[in-house]
Amino acid sequence: MKFIFDYKKLFEDKLESFIANSIINSDIKNSLEYSLMNGGKRLRPWMINRISELLKINDSHAVDKLSFSVEILHTTSLIHDDMPEIDNSSLRRGKKTNHIVFGDYLSLLSGDYGFVFPLKIISDLKIDSNTIKNMLFSSFSTSTLKLIEGETEDVLFEKLGKSPSKEEIINMYRKKTGELFGLCFSIPFIIKDETNNLDEIYESGLKFGVSFQIYDDLKDIYSTEDELGKNINTDDNKLTLLKIIGVEESKRFADNLFEEVGNILKENDLEDFYYDLIKIKSYIEKK
Repeated sequence: MKFIFDYKKLFEDKLESFIANSIINSDIKNSLEYSLMNGGKRLRPWMINRISELLKINDSHAVDKLSFSVEILHTTSLIHDDMPEIDNSSLRRGKKTNHIVFGDYLSLLSGDYGFVFPLKIISDLKIDSNTIKNMLFSSFSTSTLKLIEGETEDVLFEKLGKSPSKEEIINMYRKKTGELFGLCFSIPFIIKDETNNLDEIYESGLKFGVSFQIYDDLKDIYSTEDELGKNINTDDNKLTLLKIIGVEESKRFADNLFEEVGNILKENDLEDFYYDLIKIKSYIEKK
């Protein structure tokens, strides 16, 4: 996992500088920066960077800005997730959650800002091809909407006491977690203007996201609060796949999906990326 940790330091230095020079309102900046700089594996921006590297993309400016955009969107969704009206969490990555530090009103508003800010970053990208820029904007905005749909379905399953099927849970996972991974897998191919197999690449990201969510659900069962750095057993009132088909069957389902991801990546000359994902999977399962 050294490759992730090395990238994480470089990325965070760039991200901190970007935020410091890009957000004018100090209240929003302080709130958003608090959560953005509060650790995390930086897995999603690393994926964009790694695939871009394998595709030999030289536009580091676009790669960096799109990596910032995805991480801002991901962090924003966590800010809203942690609020009392949704998960009511007090810890995130070992520190107090945003609303505990800044209050519900500022967390809500800085979260709103964080959903829109990435689209502004993309609109300001210096890319000569309008087709590529429009495709990036469309892909990002679509994934943002689907992410919110997935979060909504997750909350309503819990709050309204619905009894979703296995297929409905998986579809929710595809949106809530898979969408951002699908976006990350796709972004470098869009920049490179290699879109013949884009749907297949995007689908592999969705499948990775579902498997990732199941592995994360398993961690919530077996880990302590200190190990996770967040409140444990937050899924007690949620209908996860584990509760519908059981722990062992869920693990098998996730492993099969992960293998499917590998097959797609190998077919698209991303075998090295898949081997990196295997190392990440092993790390996640041990944590």
